[in-house]
Amino acid sequence: MKIKSIFLFAVAAFLSFACGKQDYPAYEWGPQDDTTVVKTEVFFVKTTDNLELEPVVDSVIVTLGRTVTTEALSVPLTIKDPAGVFTVPATAEFAAGEATTTIQVDLSKMKLEISYELSISIPSDFVYTYKKTSGTNSAKTVYHLTALKQQWDEAGYCTFYDVNTICSGVVSADNVPIQQHHGTNDYRVYAPYAALVGDTYTDPLVHLVFTISKNSKGEYEFSMPSGIKQLWPSSPYVVYWVPQTYPDYCYAEILYDADEKAHYIDINSTGATLTTGKVWLGAELVFYWYDCPIEFPIPEAGE
Repeated sequence: MKIKSIFLFAVAAFLSFACGKQDYPAYEWGPQDDTTVVKTEVFFVKTTDNLELEPVVDSVIVTLGRTVTTEALSVPLTIKDPAGVFTVPATAEFAAGEATTTIQVDLSKMKLEISYELSISIPSDFVYTYKKTSGTNSAKTVYHLTALKQQWDEAGYCTFYDVNTICSGVVSADNVPIQQHHGTNDYRVYAPYAALVGDTYTDPLVHLVFTISKNSKGEYEFSMPSGIKQLWPSSPYVVYWVPQTYPDYCYAEILYDADEKAHYIDINSTGATLTTGKVWLGAELVFYWYDCPIEFPIPEAGE
């Protein structure tokens, strides 16, 4: 033990001699992140959108917020537009006293059936480098948009019925367009409840979208994306459609009416009590499809 101690002392002395004496500057704190600009903490209210748009839609609105509203503020924006199809303002302008502002993104250069991407960023001078606030605004510094304009071709028209007579006594509407997504087997009844109640809806979710395709036996089959469908935005009325879980309640039939000289599709949705405890009243939607472009087999008389 004595020999070991002497050896360690000798090594320490050698290192001290070899390295020499070092003078280190005193540590100084960096500047505090407390400028007026940084205190505003500008952020995007919504950080992402994945939009399927009608061809006539030429712009979308993006909203920004801030935490300090005392003075007017101009925020430069950093734009990444790989395809060069979007027109975006160079700055977002906040008026004094305003906590939010909007910018309008022009989509008029988009081509149909091509998906485009855009990102908009807030420069670091306008956000907290180190998070000093409660909440999550500090993370909302980039907005990402994926946008697709779809081409829908005319595929006839229909008379649409809601058999449950929920529409304030109006149960049918004539001349409702049916459209086909270009190059696919997807179709839609265009805003049927807007036609029922004489209103105008522009949200794509209000269309009754379905697919008709042939199975391996060459037979035509109807399918529709599962989920809760709120086809009538101004009403709490929804259609619950989950045939995988409730095949006895959620089903559709494609039939032919010789008197109407049209195919009609009868859609029935569940009236069951779900495990969530919610009770769905159920719905029966029927539309007579005139000028149908699909060559469905027409039953012989008496079938």
